[in-house]
Amino acid sequence: MKKKLLNLLFVLALLGVLIVPVSAAETPEVVIFHTGDVHGFFAAEDGVIGHDVIAAELELSKAETPASFLVDTGDATQGNFFVNSNLGEAAIDIMNAAGYDAMALGNHDLDFEWSRVLDFAALADFPLLTQSSVIDSDTAIEPGVIIERGGYKVGFFGITTPETKQISNGGFDRSFGTLDELIEYSTQTAANLRAQGAELVICLSHMGVFPASGDASFGTSYDLSSGAEGIDLIIDGHSHTPLDEIINKDGEIPIASAGSNGEFLGVVEFYDEGGVLKPRAYSLTKDSLAGTAPDASVTAVIDKWLQAEEAAGGEIVANNPVALEHDETTVRTRETPIGNLIADALRESAGAEVALLNGGNINAPLPEGAVTRGQINDILPYSNQMLLAAVTGSVLREALEHSVSVYPQAQGGFMQVSGLKFIFDPAKPAGERILYIEVGGKRLEDTREYTLTTNDFIASGGDGYTMLTGPFESAQIVGTDMAGILASYISAHPEGLDMEIEGRIVMDDKVPGSDNVIIIGIYVVGGLSLAALIWIFIKKKSVK
Repeated sequence: MKKKLLNLLFVLALLGVLIVPVSAAETPEVVIFHTGDVHGFFAAEDGVIGHDVIAAELELSKAETPASFLVDTGDATQGNFFVNSNLGEAAIDIMNAAGYDAMALGNHDLDFEWSRVLDFAALADFPLLTQSSVIDSDTAIEPGVIIERGGYKVGFFGITTPETKQISNGGFDRSFGTLDELIEYSTQTAANLRAQGAELVICLSHMGVFPASGDASFGTSYDLSSGAEGIDLIIDGHSHTPLDEIINKDGEIPIASAGSNGEFLGVVEFYDEGGVLKPRAYSLTKDSLAGTAPDASVTAVIDKWLQAEEAAGGEIVANNPVALEHDETTVRTRETPIGNLIADALRESAGAEVALLNGGNINAPLPEGAVTRGQINDILPYSNQMLLAAVTGSVLREALEHSVSVYPQAQGGFMQVSGLKFIFDPAKPAGERILYIEVGGKRLEDTREYTLTTNDFIASGGDGYTMLTGPFESAQIVGTDMAGILASYISAHPEGLDMEIEGRIVMDDKVPGSDNVIIIGIYVVGGLSLAALIWIFIKKKSVK
């Protein structure tokens, strides 16, 4: 009996020895919390976690794993009225309070011009990262950084999509490099960080995991994953793609992503597996973090900016009888009621024959009832001027060709229109898809000039509309507040704006009346054939 007891104690002791290492092995060595494409959603609300909870979760992790970090992949400073009303300052202030360690620049972080990016760098307690070609001589922005914490040195560097040169005001005069150059640059930057002692190298990539504009030449994080070397992890932003787990293909760099609009907190945990740090990833949501008490100091900072938002945006500016929905994909692929409404408002305000509004400019639904300034600004968040210029019909045709060039792929440059109707055939090659255009009820004349209003972003060649830059060089400014124009238009129609799909943009394979033309053609050919037969018959008779 005594021997059996001793044997049992020995087995239990052995198990105890075994249990301790297994338990220890399940404690991560390094934890990376990450957000991306927050677009101003820092305060807790339906579906939104709240950065006071994110800050608290970071501190809980540091207690268990000292080498815990919080980073962002860009597009934090622009999006809703909460940040737009203060040109992004609220975002940086809250991120400072939450304890961010680094942030890559996203394309929308450049929307307030490059000078504002330099302001962000001065305000931030953490480095703003992007490729060195973008930085040029502005040393306030950094290509990469090494942070030592909890016994580990972790290197971070940032990549901003080359698409920024076409879609953000602050990117027009910056150099972002080609995809091949970025792959080579990422490999070299990773090697440089290793040489400086980094044990982990993480790329904060605002590239997206699919081409956001439909143009694959700009590249994606998948391209970096398969082409670059020496990187342990790519954390992706730009395409708003939430990934529940890490993308980890053999021979490629693993990718993680945390979606958008503050709805997800991405977590990547690195475990020691035979002396090598290996990542595991997952996402946290508002529901899964319900048990985490918010950090009171961060809550106070958020509340300060919420009060400022209420003061700036709480004014009721219109009473809207009819709610209009918004869907990001729909406004970037087809005619929509909300697109028709806004384009009509802009055309009427400018006194133009035609208005073009890029679908990517529309960002929220129009609610029914009392509408506040903040809600209108959420619909049209970009600080664009409206311009008016004369363009020929051929230039207008070229612009519409560009609008549908990547259909059915959604792109921010897809135009919502007013004052014109057009038909396009998506089966035809890009550049040859427009079959028919009419302006003011009459067929477009290529040589005639038409007055066109659009925003300064498009007029400057944004979203690839380079054909408009010439005509708009001497454009007239007809509005500096698109949101205000929309509010005034709604207020001027108290009877309601029952906007519907009107056939302004039609997908078809024939021009209007083409069926009639074919029928008439058949009759004409048939009549001529019959006349020819009669003539031959008469001729033969006369010969006889």
